[in-house]
Amino acid sequence: MPNHFHWMIKVRKDYEIIENEQSSNENNPFIQPLNRSISTLLSSYTKAVNNMYNRTGSLFQRRTKSKNLSHDLKTDDYYPIICFLYIHQNPLRAGLVEYLQEWKFSSYRDYVGFREGKLCDKRIAIHLLDLPKKEDDFIRLSHKTIPERFIDKVF
Repeated sequence: MPNHFHWMIKVRKDYEIIENEQSSNENNPFIQPLNRSISTLLSSYTKAVNNMYNRTGSLFQRRTKSKNLSHDLKTDDYYPIICFLYIHQNPLRAGLVEYLQEWKFSSYRDYVGFREGKLCDKRIAIHLLDLPKKEDDFIRLSHKTIPERFIDKVF
């Protein structure tokens, strides 16, 4: 997206969360290592872009937000799949494309066979989200309308 992006990340079970490490943010006394890693990545990217274009300041308007989807599985079995569909439908909803496959920065193109990208592991998503294996079935699922009551609580 021009002003934001979404990642859906599966964290390995052996990935430890350091709960006692203090954060510099008083409102959030504990930082998860994954959040810190993403913050470091975005900070490094910002520094590189600023150096390249001889500029200073932020590239991103807002702080990074994260949501643990496994917590939502307890209350809503469909929330992770809704997030997955929302991520792919986001460029269409924003009026940036007429068809989902037109957004070249989306993994949707990988799932429907238009590209053989290496960034997403389709097998994991198909397994965890119980996604259709056949491309035609995946396309039908991807075009399902997300009920408005879910849109407001996505992320």
